[in-house]
Amino acid sequence: MPKLSVIIAVYNTAAYLKKCIDSILGQPYRDFELILSDNRSTDGGSDILKEYAVRDSRVKYLLTDRHIKASENRQFGLDFSTGEFITFVDSDDCIKPGMYEHMLREQEKHDADIVVCNYDLVYTDKVTPSYSEMRDEVIDVSKVGYPHYFGKYFCMQKPNNYLWSRIIRRRLATENAIEFQPVDISEDTIFTMFCTAFANKVVHIKDSYYNYFQREDSTMRLTTRSRNIAESYVFAFECVEKYINAHGLRETFSDIMPVYAATRVRSILFYIELAGIEHNTAYNSLAAALKGSSMPAYLSRAVAEKLIDDSELQNTVDKALKILL
Repeated sequence: MPKLSVIIAVYNTAAYLKKCIDSILGQPYRDFELILSDNRSTDGGSDILKEYAVRDSRVKYLLTDRHIKASENRQFGLDFSTGEFITFVDSDDCIKPGMYEHMLREQEKHDADIVVCNYDLVYTDKVTPSYSEMRDEVIDVSKVGYPHYFGKYFCMQKPNNYLWSRIIRRRLATENAIEFQPVDISEDTIFTMFCTAFANKVVHIKDSYYNYFQREDSTMRLTTRSRNIAESYVFAFECVEKYINAHGLRETFSDIMPVYAATRVRSILFYIELAGIEHNTAYNSLAAALKGSSMPAYLSRAVAEKLIDDSELQNTVDKALKILL
């Protein structure tokens, strides 16, 4: 069994695959398997993936039996993986040399359940290095409490709550029935959020090892332009509610859900504006999506009980509540 499983869920990103896969197979650290989960690509990417599987014994090629949601494809790859730790790379991104070597060295040094590194935002004309402004530290979530960790690190203005910036001990997921939710958006944040709730030590690394490419044709931007993205976020929030209710986690998430609701509103407005959608349209879309959902009640509680420390996030919540009056 390899120490690490690296999982790439692929659909129609042929132009970026070689750079992505080469950045992983070229790592000095070698004790990993690379799972390539092909969601019925139609752009020639399948042939590229198969070539790598033939060329390198660490590579496993999987083909879904039909085209499925991206979240389901992540789960498909995860189900076939065998490593003690898991991590993901998006098929149109790439990683820097030494990423897994450094992260697993820190994991072993501190017996950590999760290790998180920094990342760069890479645009066509510029790079924003070390975007999440992390520092080296070891946090015992079981001692400081998950609400504290969640509020401080998941909800900051420049968040680092992504799957691809982490290695995660597999049993956090398997022992707590954590799977990817059947959502169109935010499945990575949800999976990470649940796994962290059961973690003990989490190690943060200030070094930036992941190149997060910002493209106009990214799935996120295309999704935002093609539908009311607020509805997708609200649905994802409701999936989180269902999970915590079904698994007896209401107490654990009691002070988290109001703050989480606030970050979802912030994400909705961020991606709508990023897609170039007009301001009033953005707020109308948000109001329509929130109507009838449980999120406004959580937002009101976040304000009433002063659960939000960040002034920018507080202003976002105030704006959201005003449009609902």
